[in-house]
Amino acid sequence: MKKGAVDVAAITADDFADASSALILQATDAHPFPFGPAPDGMDPSDWERMTARRQQALARDPEDCARIMVEYAEANDDQDAWKFVCAALDWHLAHGKPPPLRLLRGINEAFARWRGGESIAVVFGEKAGPKRPGRRRSSWIKHEMARSDAVMMLVYTGQGMSDDAAARKVVELHERMSPAGATPVGRSPTSVKRAFRKFFKK
Repeated sequence: MKKGAVDVAAITADDFADASSALILQATDAHPFPFGPAPDGMDPSDWERMTARRQQALARDPEDCARIMVEYAEANDDQDAWKFVCAALDWHLAHGKPPPLRLLRGINEAFARWRGGESIAVVFGEKAGPKRPGRRRSSWIKHEMARSDAVMMLVYTGQGMSDDAAARKVVELHERMSPAGATPVGRSPTSVKRAFRKFFKK
């Protein structure tokens, strides 16, 4: 492996999220390096951190970001990750910017498998097939939903709430956002606290 390369097996869901976010910014940001005072009501130090993260994302190599996205989607047979790979292509085309070549190659390679006889559902990770048997890993979207819950719980505990109260608050928030106040599938105070421990108490 050449210096600086990312081992496919070592690419994590967080790596995918960071690469995806960077490509979104690179495709859509008309003013790559915004400087200026913090908006009214925002802590200047928070604005400084946000600006620094934005600049770091914009400065990343788009080909490497595309490679990380494609290799993660392929290695995990993750249909949600594949959707974001295709969305990254759309972001660039919609804003009149040439997409990274690695993005185009990755999508073309997937379609080449389909032309070779594999089911389109297998190619894009919706189900297993003769050449790609086995159970699909947990999807990237589920990972990001868990991270979102963890971040919300972190905000509430930062306001002085106990872990139990903060976890209940997160679930209540989702209930208010769900149709007829239904408890979101797979979300409970226990699952929220589990996500919190995973992302912030390693």
